[in-house]
Amino acid sequence: MGITFTNELPNGIKRGYDYDTGEKMISIPDNGEFLITSRKKVNAYKDLIKNSREQPSYTCSNMDSIKEVIRTLEEKHCGYLLYLQCFMDFGGLLIKGSKYKDPMNKNDIQKVLGLGRTTFSYFFNTMIKNDIIHLEGEHFRVNAKYHWKGDSNVTNLIRSYTTTLKELYKSVNAKDLGFIYKLLPYVHKETNFLCENPIEKNPLLIRPLNKKNIARIVGVDEKTVYRKLLKLKLSDMYVFGEVSKGGVNNAYMINPFIFYRKGGKPDKTLKTIFLFNPQK
Repeated sequence: MGITFTNELPNGIKRGYDYDTGEKMISIPDNGEFLITSRKKVNAYKDLIKNSREQPSYTCSNMDSIKEVIRTLEEKHCGYLLYLQCFMDFGGLLIKGSKYKDPMNKNDIQKVLGLGRTTFSYFFNTMIKNDIIHLEGEHFRVNAKYHWKGDSNVTNLIRSYTTTLKELYKSVNAKDLGFIYKLLPYVHKETNFLCENPIEKNPLLIRPLNKKNIARIVGVDEKTVYRKLLKLKLSDMYVFGEVSKGGVNNAYMINPFIFYRKGGKPDKTLKTIFLFNPQK
């Protein structure tokens, strides 16, 4: 009998049933085929669609310049900085939120990060000392050399989506977020692969990073790298996707619903990779 539609959910998502296999299935818009997936992923996708219709908010990072930040900061400080981008206005000023655009003071920033006084003071003094965040009276502005919000002529940039990044901060610790930050300069523009040459246009010449390469970049052992690559999640979606070719020197991709280099929305192949539910 094949696949039969049972009903249509909001945002064009359809529920189906495969009478040949007995499997319940979900059709993702623009994907062109059914996927066996979980309700959590369907709901997460619906939220992403809703947010995209409400003008998705994102900030940008200069992939070349943030290498200076990575060399200077501790890993967890990179994580705090990545999260603070969610609170920038179009001039880089740290504000309380999209609805309440009042500038933040130090107490506001400490509260947003959820840090104790000593930990916050160490982090914030490091930001000021290294000119990553500027002090302007009682208010603070992120250095646009590294991070900004809005259009730019910078070629090597990567977008961080505010809604999903805020959710990620709730799901992982600051060191995990810092681990991700250290890999942003290596995201390939066309594919979201982590690679040594992220501006390479010829697919045959792209040099993907394996876990040994990543361990060298972030400065931890391969076992720790592999654990993070396989375990870091946002709701029911993974932050990284593993691509295997013959089971040797696996390559990795980063979730385009959180970080994406191209303008517009991720293509259907990238969506599928991070939304589908692997079968056991």
